[in-house]
Amino acid sequence: MKRTIVITGGTSGIGMYTAIGVAREGAKIVVTGRDPQRGAKGVETIQRESAITIFLLHSATSRLWLRSDDSRRTSAWRIRRSTFS
Repeated sequence: MKRTIVITGGTSGIGMYTAIGVAREGAKIVVTGRDPQRGAKGVETIQRESAITIFLLHSATSRLWLRSDDSRRTSAWRIRRSTFS
């Protein structure tokens, strides 16, 4: 698998296990969350599965909006340009 997967709330729980699962398949992982410390721990855990992983801080005022198709496309474009280029 040569994809980049964005997982909101991927720093713990089901989001973390989802990230680990797709990491095992070879995807690059972008996890978002509201807590930078949990984000750092989550990235460390996911990277043990040999995945390229980054954390993006997600807050009510961030530019990561997922409410519509257009906003998801825009957010994906911004993530792609800023993280893996």
